[in-house]
Amino acid sequence: MRLKFISTRLLLLSLITLILYFLGFPLSAHMRHKIRKIITKAEITFSKLRGYEPRLISISGSTGVPGAHVQALDSRSGWATFCDIEGRFTLADVLWYPGATYDLVVSTDDDKGNIVEVRAPSSFPASGVLDAGTLSLNSLDEVDLSDLPGINSFSNQYFDLANRDYYRSIFDEITRAKNTDEEKIDAINDYMATRLNYNETRLNHVPAGGRIRLAAAGILAGSNVTYHIRKPGSDQDELTFSSRGGGNSNCVLDEEESPPINLALGLYEVFVDLHDGNVLDPSRDGPAFISNRVLGIKLEVR
Repeated sequence: MRLKFISTRLLLLSLITLILYFLGFPLSAHMRHKIRKIITKAEITFSKLRGYEPRLISISGSTGVPGAHVQALDSRSGWATFCDIEGRFTLADVLWYPGATYDLVVSTDDDKGNIVEVRAPSSFPASGVLDAGTLSLNSLDEVDLSDLPGINSFSNQYFDLANRDYYRSIFDEITRAKNTDEEKIDAINDYMATRLNYNETRLNHVPAGGRIRLAAAGILAGSNVTYHIRKPGSDQDELTFSSRGGGNSNCVLDEEESPPINLALGLYEVFVDLHDGNVLDPSRDGPAFISNRVLGIKLEVR
């Protein structure tokens, strides 16, 4: 019964998509991408019900373009690869199931690329590699990579502009005695290698007189948080402040800036009081008032 239900849903969705396509209904690239993801999810579910468990395979082939970049849209792994001097490539870890299709994007720059569709075999290859042969790069299939849905082989990290001066001061201090670019890069790499320690308590750095960002979550809208900044081992507050606004409709404290942290240089512990907190009090109907909870971070004023 469940197999029949899934099959019916998949058929109806496919028919709706085809009708919209043939009627010339205007679908944006993002909408087509969403529809494709829905269909793919249904196909995977249907394959599992038929006894075919999805598995990872590699795709090999040739573009005839040495150094070309190859990636698969909506790849589970996010891997991408480059063609060798003869234009051959092997793209690792895409998801196989009977009838799966892969949109491979082949490009030689960051602006334009060509999309080539490759179909998976009905049975899993014994070698674990799907031979796609020579890909036909039709100029009619050229796409703009800047806004192509499904690319996940890289991500953009926005620069922390608010702390730019702090980063600049660290860079200047580390590279002051270095003369060449190579020496500066080595010094920065050595510094960064000392910053990651999974067993170390996390630190938030702030210059004297600077501000920090506040965020917290409760279980009721309108929650607010009081912060207590103390020297390690002390129960005396060096600085106390509360969030100016309460939590939003999702019970999350909207990010806001603290008042200036005018404290002496050094390490401080952070404690919080959370009104309408995320721990239920069995003695009452509502949530508990969380008081004097130490956070797993330390604040370093420097």
